[in-house]
Amino acid sequence: MKDANLSCTTYGHIMEDARTLLGTRRSWMIQHVKRTANQVAHGLAKIGVKQ
Repeated sequence: MKDANLSCTTYGHIMEDARTLLGTRRSWMIQHVKRTANQVAHGLAKIGVKQ
C-alpha cells in the first residue's frame, strides 16, 4: 500500500481506491486478517465470484 507505483494486477483498481481513501487520513494501519477471522468478508467475496 505504501508503494506509489501503479498496480497492473486484476485488483489494482482496489489498491488505488484504498490509497486514495487512506490518503485523506492523518494516520492509518493495515493489518492482515486470516479468512477464518473475517467470515463476513469471506462470504461476500464468495458470492461476488459466483456472479
